[in-house]
Amino acid sequence: FESYIGEYFKSQGYAVKQSFVQKSDGGVDIWLTKDSELSLVQCKHWKTRKVGVQILREMYGVMIGNNASKMIIVTSGDFTSEAVAFSLDKRLWLVNGSELVHMIEDGRSFQNKPSISPQTHRAGVESMICPSCQSKLVMRVAKRGAKSGMSF
Repeated sequence: FESYIGEYFKSQGYAVKQSFVQKSDGGVDIWLTKDSELSLVQCKHWKTRKVGVQILREMYGVMIGNNASKMIIVTSGDFTSEAVAFSLDKRLWLVNGSELVHMIEDGRSFQNKPSISPQTHRAGVESMICPSCQSKLVMRVAKRGAKSGMSF
């Protein structure tokens, strides 16, 4: 999973450094540099468990300790609502499994991810979380068919 994520970032123009041996790296799976900025990536290949707020707290500390511009946490599953809320006013970028699939399919870049102010996020947190499964909701645009170009 980590090597696949590393390849994705290479395709987006990042210099990628990753270690394939188990060592004490503070939780960093991939070190990215682009335009003299350091970004760190933590990968969680979890389909049945959600990534919780404790992991985000740890990764936030690692990001600060390494003077990184951002910490990207990628999971094949999802994040808890507490984790999503914690990330809103920090430089933590959360990528869940469905968002990752769409980003790879569409060739979208993390650099092009729209930035929304924390105030806007905070005001809309309740509407951004699925009431049934507590997953983060993602706005999509239909690419074909009668509803092409419409948001859903």
